[in-house]
Amino acid sequence: MNTPNEKNKGGRPKKSVKRSYRLRVACTALELEIIEAKAKQVQLTVSEFLREAAFNSRIDTRQKTLPKEVLEFTGQLN
Repeated sequence: MNTPNEKNKGGRPKKSVKRSYRLRVACTALELEIIEAKAKQVQLTVSEFLREAAFNSRIDTRQKTLPKEVLEFTGQLN
């Protein structure tokens, strides 16, 4: 506990891991409403909901190049 020389200042105890970074996300009003509704549905804050979605969801990578067949076809056009 507290020794006679230590005073308990009170207040909330410090968290072991502080979240000190903030992200800004651009979305439409409709997208915001959907995100807020989904977060409320599972009883999470929007921050908690987005964190859970980021860590626990699977997103397939987009294919940024054209398929091989299309590239070969465009090469033949020249």
